[in-house]
Amino acid sequence: MDSNEIIRAYEEIKAEEVLRRLEQAKGRAEFMWLLCNTIPHVKYAFNLN
Repeated sequence: MDSNEIIRAYEEIKAEEVLRRLEQAKGRAEFMWLLCNTIPHVKYAFNLN
């Protein structure tokens, strides 16, 4: 594996973890918090700090 493959694998794992957590949090207040803190442009769109 070269460094690009390692980075790609890490990003895939991270994305899967984010999706898993969002799935678990559906229907709870935590869902909105996770969404806003996971995806920066959503955070800025809602102007949350």
